[in-house]
Amino acid sequence: MKATSLIWYFDKDLRNVDDKKFKDMRVAEKVGIINRAIDVFFEKVFANRGKDPRFERWLKPLYKDNVPLVKEKDFENYTLFKFPDKMEQITSVYVNVKKGNCESYFEANPILKQSAIAAINNSMWEPSFEFEQTFRTMDEGGISIYHKSAFEIVKAVSNYVKRPNHIHAPGLAKNNEEKYVYHDGQTIDKNVDLDFGEGAYIPIVEIAVMLAVDNPSDMNLEINKKLSINN
Repeated sequence: MKATSLIWYFDKDLRNVDDKKFKDMRVAEKVGIINRAIDVFFEKVFANRGKDPRFERWLKPLYKDNVPLVKEKDFENYTLFKFPDKMEQITSVYVNVKKGNCESYFEANPILKQSAIAAINNSMWEPSFEFEQTFRTMDEGGISIYHKSAFEIVKAVSNYVKRPNHIHAPGLAKNNEEKYVYHDGQTIDKNVDLDFGEGAYIPIVEIAVMLAVDNPSDMNLEINKKLSINN
């Protein structure tokens, strides 16, 4: 959905609830509130994605497949890759590997970082070109895919869930420059649209209105009710 449309729905609902706040609120402030609602919505829906088919439909545009990973550095036993852009959760990683004149393609299975030393020295787990197996770990530095010098990792691709964009709509700002300064100090001069699936704008707008009017009730409970999430 276009960011301008999302703000239009927010304006309409906020005007019905609190007309004074609607009239006093600037575009950048509206955008900030909607973006906070997007974060709350995503956290709720992603955490409960297996409980409601609507959630998977809303999240579908955020699932990214076969995205090449950028190599950071080669080490003796593994290759370090950067995290994908705006990654929330890696779902799978596959590698193209080469040994001599032979090539292969297989999955790098996830294990805990603290298990890597034991795994690389275990004949059942160690990286093997012949058995088409390897493993990966993650920490704040990135994704480590292990090869134990048994083969060369030519390419790695990931399937992952990305964090949603924060919307922006500088074209709605009431000035001639069509830009605004956001709360983080950035000057925004390009629109950024909502990247959830069909229908997600409805609960996002409802949450945004709750945030805008400082609903004194238990907001977490109210949001769960709107999304039909049982505590």
